[in-house]
Amino acid sequence: MDSHQLDINTIETLEAMEYAPVYHQWILDEFSKHIGKNIIEVGSGSGSISKKLLEYNPTKLFCIEPSEMVFGKLVNTIEAIPNAKEVITPLNCYLDDAIDTVKKESIDTIIYINVLEHIEDDEGELKIMNNCLSEEGKILIFVPALQWIYGTHDKNVGHYRRYYKKDLKRKIEDAGFDVVSIKYFDLFGILPWWFCFRVLKIKYLNNGQSKIYDKWIVPITRFVEKISPLAGKNLIAIAKKGSIPKVGETIVKYQKK
Repeated sequence: MDSHQLDINTIETLEAMEYAPVYHQWILDEFSKHIGKNIIEVGSGSGSISKKLLEYNPTKLFCIEPSEMVFGKLVNTIEAIPNAKEVITPLNCYLDDAIDTVKKESIDTIIYINVLEHIEDDEGELKIMNNCLSEEGKILIFVPALQWIYGTHDKNVGHYRRYYKKDLKRKIEDAGFDVVSIKYFDLFGILPWWFCFRVLKIKYLNNGQSKIYDKWIVPITRFVEKISPLAGKNLIAIAKKGSIPKVGETIVKYQKK
């Protein structure tokens, strides 16, 4: 699949996720105690999470989006927010291209929400995150989980993988981070995802599916998951910069988000 088609698929998915504000808020609430003042959000998409991050009163927020097609939507979102330009710097590049720019700001938080799975060399990307962070800075990561439910949607939006807890934990630690917490997320999402994208082979998440799930399923799941589930459609990880990462190549190859 060429990059142009991936961009189109991504835009359709981003539009569907605009109908899931409750889900997005749930993710950010899980991260809230760890969100600092100088933030990088990688894979900002059209800016739906970026807008919410402004509620945490950051001093600086770098919004990185490598897709040129999607980046235009991000810029439009930022321009529509009063005074956002004083805080947000949108960058149409990859994280490793922005190292010199962001390191001037003593970055204390890097956020990847539904992004790491789009990167072929995810272990190299984690090491780049470590290089960008100030001492004791944190990474906040949200990814799809359980490879056995990898389906048509994953393939069509350019996911290289879905994760298991032990594998994600190992990769984070190998990159020089100390894991603060890692847990499965969205238990009730497993069966619908498997049925829609493995059995029915629906190509994409659509607006109606997203809206219904956000309104009816997310509040119930969130209530149930006050106790961490043993499995979930996603994984959520928080880690602090720690030891020096293991030596190795950090060549990063992206599929567009």
